[in-house]
Amino acid sequence: MDFNVTYNYTSDMLLRGLIAVSIFLILINYIGKNSFELSKKHFSKLADFIFGCSAAVLLILLVLISKLSPIVIFSINIRYVIGIIAVYWVYKGVKKIMKH
Repeated sequence: MDFNVTYNYTSDMLLRGLIAVSIFLILINYIGKNSFELSKKHFSKLADFIFGCSAAVLLILLVLISKLSPIVIFSINIRYVIGIIAVYWVYKGVKKIMKH
């Protein structure tokens, strides 16, 4: 069995992750501020325009990211990950046995 498989973490994966995290943070912040109010707020036309423009820019960014050349930021061999996980679990097992 060959475990010499490398996993490459590329720049487009990093940008997609950053975009997803920022969207989730903005969404959680928006829900936290507006879900507990009883008043019916109406957003201004400027706020709606800014929201629409930001959504369009986000879609354009996602399309451009898919066209981005894959620049490898981080590369790791899978067997090293398996080795680290195995050593961790052996350590946890020995520690649990030594406690009892």
